[in-house]
Amino acid sequence: MNKSKELERFVEQLFAGRRSTPAVEELKYEILTNLEDKVRDYVEQGMSDAEAIAAATRDLDSIEPFLEEDGRQPTNLSSLARDLLQHGLLLLLLACIVTLPARLSYTGSVLHNVLLLLAGILGAGYVVYAIVEPRRSAIIVNIPIKLLSAISRWTWLLWGAWLAVVTGFALLLRFGSDLWFGRGLSFSGPYELYALAMELLAPLAAICIPLLVGRARRRVSLYEVSRP
Repeated sequence: MNKSKELERFVEQLFAGRRSTPAVEELKYEILTNLEDKVRDYVEQGMSDAEAIAAATRDLDSIEPFLEEDGRQPTNLSSLARDLLQHGLLLLLLACIVTLPARLSYTGSVLHNVLLLLAGILGAGYVVYAIVEPRRSAIIVNIPIKLLSAISRWTWLLWGAWLAVVTGFALLLRFGSDLWFGRGLSFSGPYELYALAMELLAPLAAICIPLLVGRARRRVSLYEVSRP
């Protein structure tokens, strides 16, 4: 494979998953041209083709630093909002279905009713949005990609920490004495397993939040628009 083809393949991998727009194609061309110039300079300094390509691409693992306005990406907010409303409604409906057996307990019943209420509110909001949106011009905003990525990571970390703490606390309350006295761990019956599941129900249902934030991060590229 010659140098140009290898650099082109590298640049295509950098842009994997990003919708092709005039702005994206222009950025691809600029990065590829810059890499070709670097490789040419390294070869003139005595490097082999493989060494020059490795040196030119070593520190380039993301295109986010090349985005304008400190990583802000022009995005069709109208389309992104509709996408997230649809996905959020789907997640809430799935959570309602999954938590149906929880209605046997007071805590589970409350959580299920809250999820139903949220699904109803989101569904009504989506219907209103679907009616109003076609009558309005598209709303274009500059979304900070780096900040959104950081929010997505922290959302997953916080959710994971909450789940770990609640799980640990629930297990400690139920099996702490067994561990202290060196007895084997066992459930006294299905009800105890059900009660434990109820204690974990809230953090498990809350997985909808990091899933929705993560989708927002991934879908921003799909609704990217060309810079004026």
